[in-house]
Amino acid sequence: MRSVRTLAWLLPLLMHVGCGAGSGGSQSNVQAGGSSVNPSAGGDAAVGGGAGGSDLGLGGAATAGGETTLGGLTGISGAPTSGASSTVGGATGLGGQTSFGGAPVVGGTAGAAGASVGGGGASVIDPGQWHAFTYSGATAAAVEAEYLAWKASHYATCPDGSARVSSSGDETVSEGIGYGMLMAASLGYQGDFDALTKYYFDRLDDNGLMHWKWSGCDLASRWGDNAASDADEDVAMALVIADKQWGGYATTALGLIQAIRTYETDTCGSLIVLKPGDIWGGCSDPGDKRINPSYFAPGYYRVFATIDVEGAALWNQMADDTYVLLAQYQASMGGLVPDWGYADGTGNGSNYYYDACRTPWRIATDYAWFGTAEAQSFLSGVSQWLDANGGIPNPGMDNNSAFNGSFALSGCATSQEKFDQYMQAWMSAGGDDQPYFQGSLRVLYLLVAGGLFPSTL
Repeated sequence: MRSVRTLAWLLPLLMHVGCGAGSGGSQSNVQAGGSSVNPSAGGDAAVGGGAGGSDLGLGGAATAGGETTLGGLTGISGAPTSGASSTVGGATGLGGQTSFGGAPVVGGTAGAAGASVGGGGASVIDPGQWHAFTYSGATAAAVEAEYLAWKASHYATCPDGSARVSSSGDETVSEGIGYGMLMAASLGYQGDFDALTKYYFDRLDDNGLMHWKWSGCDLASRWGDNAASDADEDVAMALVIADKQWGGYATTALGLIQAIRTYETDTCGSLIVLKPGDIWGGCSDPGDKRINPSYFAPGYYRVFATIDVEGAALWNQMADDTYVLLAQYQASMGGLVPDWGYADGTGNGSNYYYDACRTPWRIATDYAWFGTAEAQSFLSGVSQWLDANGGIPNPGMDNNSAFNGSFALSGCATSQEKFDQYMQAWMSAGGDDQPYFQGSLRVLYLLVAGGLFPSTL
């Protein structure tokens, strides 16, 4: 069992520059380019107005379907700013730098340190505990601007004080709640975090896990039954981060981690594997034995082992067993993994698509937090495949951040030069990141790229 090491929590976010480097049911192509909506993120208040970030608008209002402007700083998919100074959250922003929607930022620095960014200051991982290379353009201020642009398009408040992430119109999936909670906890937006947390825990199934799909804010309109394990583990990890940020979430985090262990893991021969949900999948299911490689989060499992002490052996073994399966998948696909596979290491005929594209991100997180040799080997395999197939954005995948950003993260375990090359190619690639899925992963990937995604190591 790995020991818990103390992080330098509550460091001012602007002072940090990186220094080292599907949902439930059986859907396999999650939100693969569907249209997005642009709900207001809580009115027209200027950035820095709402307490804890929960009532923040974005310097006016986000445009619907076009550019999202953050007080002069252009966000996702917009044109880069040029020269002018921007203010984000009361602190000097990226003045003079381009945003991540336009040309790449290479070697830039964060704006002058001013008021704390985010909902009252954000915590970052201690640089001495970060094992991966980081990209200097993914500064804290830049990633926060990306979050605010994402929030303007996809975060919607509910009358009961909760908030949801709109995946398409009124559709809300637990996966999106998990993504939003990870972003809010990592960037210090406690109001946003608490509202999303309320949405999740108001919609639990009999196993204490969120039913995976809902219509808007309506508690009576459930569109998908039972849980999706990727969402549940993201929510649990976000609660762990939040407890280190602000305190008060430890009991909730432990309860959810234990529910995941009880209902969403399976013993398959000598391996412990993550099931795709709480009532189906894995080798014990007589009807559908599939598992999803993109749900595997070994870095989380190592952290969960330090919290759920009774389950520590299971969590640590599942972290290691993850790589047994990933190696088998990679060997069969020349470096990539399938959207869906089985616990014997075989695929089910699916390709590397809108599920599998998340796998390098989850493995890069394990490498960044723990320096895991198997994670480095997996990411090297992805990188070799990428180089042999035209690089970013040319390997025959859709041109958006869901693919380009995850491919870019494969370089974080190789060399600074390689990682910078990949990141610059991603930032220059353009593509459509307005839909919920692509836009959410964009921000999550950038948190890892900048060394801004914390853990409890």
